[in-house]
Amino acid sequence: MREQLPEQPPQHLPSTRHLRARDGWNALQSILHRPGSPLMGLLALHRAFAQDEFELQAFGLRMRVAAGPASVKRVLYEQADRYASRLEGDPVTALFGQGLLVMDGERHTVVKDVIVQSSRRNELEERLRAALPALDEALHRALRRGALSLPDAPRRMTWRALEAVYFDHDLTAEEERTYLRDLTDLVHHIGPGLWLLHGRAPKLPAASDRMRRRLAVLYQRALTSADGAPIHALARACGREEMPFAVDQLMTLLVAGHDTATSLLSSLVILLAHRPELQDALRQEIEGLAGRTQPDIRALDALPLLDAVVREALRLYPPIHSGLRAELGSGHRVMVSYFLLHRHQGIWPEADTFNPDRWQRGVTPGAYAYLPFGAGPRYCPGATFARLEVKWLLARLLQRASLHPVSRPPRIAMRAALEHRPTVIAVRHR
Repeated sequence: MREQLPEQPPQHLPSTRHLRARDGWNALQSILHRPGSPLMGLLALHRAFAQDEFELQAFGLRMRVAAGPASVKRVLYEQADRYASRLEGDPVTALFGQGLLVMDGERHTVVKDVIVQSSRRNELEERLRAALPALDEALHRALRRGALSLPDAPRRMTWRALEAVYFDHDLTAEEERTYLRDLTDLVHHIGPGLWLLHGRAPKLPAASDRMRRRLAVLYQRALTSADGAPIHALARACGREEMPFAVDQLMTLLVAGHDTATSLLSSLVILLAHRPELQDALRQEIEGLAGRTQPDIRALDALPLLDAVVREALRLYPPIHSGLRAELGSGHRVMVSYFLLHRHQGIWPEADTFNPDRWQRGVTPGAYAYLPFGAGPRYCPGATFARLEVKWLLARLLQRASLHPVSRPPRIAMRAALEHRPTVIAVRHR
């Protein structure tokens, strides 16, 4: 369904300050009851107001929410020059420094081009193929436990894949044990929190200094290599003189790049654990291509049911659930909610239902209706790689095991990427 996209926002926005008691109670229930979270509360408000822009006003917070194609397009494209892409006190700025997700202007364009040119799809596929034996072994170790602990198990695998492809580095078991907690702390540090109310970034965790030192070592090693991975492209562009700037880019790639894939893989595992018939259909499609052997990345990416399942998981649980902006001059805040956009009942029939069949029927969302990795200059730089690695990991997982829930669906959390609160999925070997 395509919508007419008006150019101007409505003059009078509904606000939580004037919320009816019944609607407020429904929103609160949506937060408290599984899979409750502030995201579900926002969804209840969006449907109660029946408008694609509304205001949150509570506890010192005042923020406009854009939740439909027209309002999202206006903020991200039509009036993009009216907004700063980072809020005062945003912990992302403190952690990433002059990284791609922070800086603007010509330098941003130059650095982004370095990353994009060194991570074209065919190059990603080639480097990922070289990393598959290590990924396969990591998946095998996870399955030996008889269960997948989420999000830690997916995080270990997507982290390993990112470092192999982007940093030309084989993550060791010792590094994984040493730095997994640090990586998780950094992800949680940059998510929404009390800083949204008082405008002061929380103190950087000690994990930041430890990870920066580690990334500096990897960068120094890349300075002496002529390989084509993004870390080598950065080394050629920045040299030794701009090592702190280059490490900002590596920190951005590491945290943002692996976390979106972690979110997607976790969502898929949870959704499929509750749909055994869909697991069987996917397994038949995958084994029709490769039997029980490792599937080819490019051929796997073209499987229609697998593609539909991934697209639908990205719709229902977009890893980049929202983006924050600040109006220049006034400082008024705007949240672009991809989560609400993807569950918009005027765009998506049965919006809250996991239904991959909609994609196999050839659904074509209108402009700015489906943005699972964000949009604009802050579009997730690891989106293509996330899809490739997650499809391969999911395929290998289904070739080896069946998935079974051991508890109710987990809560969803507004971290840097959408995160399912810790849960366990049982695996039974085939």
